[in-house]
Amino acid sequence: MDGESLVPVLSQAGPLTREALYWHYPHYHPGGATPYGAVREGDFRLIEFYEDNRVELYNLQDDIGETRDLAAKLPEKAAALRKRLADWRLRVGAQMPVPNPGHDPDKDKAKRKP
Repeated sequence: MDGESLVPVLSQAGPLTREALYWHYPHYHPGGATPYGAVREGDFRLIEFYEDNRVELYNLQDDIGETRDLAAKLPEKAAALRKRLADWRLRVGAQMPVPNPGHDPDKDKAKRKP
């Protein structure tokens, strides 16, 4: 278990006492979310998508809406945050998604067609 109350930060009563915040979402969601992990450190947020292993990097100070992916422009920063995220997953024993051997994507596509 890894966590810390954000109440002091949200109520502006005190700072966060850790260097980074982490997300781990190894699931699919009917709303369209796919498995991913993320880390927020300072002004930067890195998102790692587990399906295709790609990352996106945003500077939230300059781009709160996450519209400009900086991963290609700042590869060293992206790599450092990706390593930090991977190290955290190991530390907390995060369960990674695994392929479902019974899943047939073509069958799912056929079900969705009107």
